[in-house]
Amino acid sequence: MPLDIERVKEEVKNYNDSKELVLCDNLIRRVFSINLIRRILCIKESEREIWMRVIILNALWECNLSNQVENVASRLWGKWREIQNIIKNLQNISLNHENQERVCDSAEKLLKIIFGDGPNILVFASKFCHWIAPKVFPIIDRKNVRPAIYQHQVEENVEENERIVENPNALTMIDHCINDYQKLIRFYAHELQAFSRSDIDDLICYDYDKQPPNYQHTNTILRVLDKYFWKRGQQL
Repeated sequence: MPLDIERVKEEVKNYNDSKELVLCDNLIRRVFSINLIRRILCIKESEREIWMRVIILNALWECNLSNQVENVASRLWGKWREIQNIIKNLQNISLNHENQERVCDSAEKLLKIIFGDGPNILVFASKFCHWIAPKVFPIIDRKNVRPAIYQHQVEENVEENERIVENPNALTMIDHCINDYQKLIRFYAHELQAFSRSDIDDLICYDYDKQPPNYQHTNTILRVLDKYFWKRGQQL
C-alpha cells in the first residue's frame, strides 16, 4: 500500500510544530545555499564555506563525526570540483522510478569521496548529499528514520534483499554502506511512484504552510517524507 497522505501530513505538522527543528533546518539551508548573485558572478565556494557546512550539519543534525570533522572537511574541499561535476549531471531531475539507477550511480561516486578511507559515516554522507542535491538524495539516520523505513518495508512485505539494513552496526565496509544507501534511493523512488503530481505538490505546500511564520521554506518531497519517517521512528 502507498503511504497514507493524511498520516504523512499529521506527522509533518507534528515536526513543524517544533520551532527548534525548523530553525535548525533553516540554519543548515543557509550554509548550503548559494545565492543568485553569486551564481551570476560565478563566485566559487571557499574552503571556509565547506568547513562551515560540515561543522553545522554535524552539530545540528547529530551526524556523529566526532574526531572525523577535520578529515571529512579537508577531503570534501580537496574533491569539491569533482563533487560539483557529479551534482551538475543531476541538477535538472528529481528522483523517480525512471532515473533511480542514475541517481544510485552518482550516490556511489559521492559516497566514495565522502568516506575516503575512513569509517562508516553514512548518516553524515546522506545528509550532506541531500543538502547539495535535495531533489534526488534522501536522508538516513540511525535512531528514527532507519527503523521507521525498515518497519514500513517489513509491513509491506518488501523482499529482504531489497530492504535497508535494520542494524546500522552491520554496515562495516563502504560497499555495504553504498549498497544500503542505494536501497534507500530505490525505496523512495518506489514510494513516489504511487503519488500523483498533485499529491506531491499538495504535500510540499502543506509542509510549507505548517512551518512557523518567518521560518517558512519550500522543501522537496524527499525532505517532507523524511520528516514523516523521522516522527514515525520516534514512536517505535
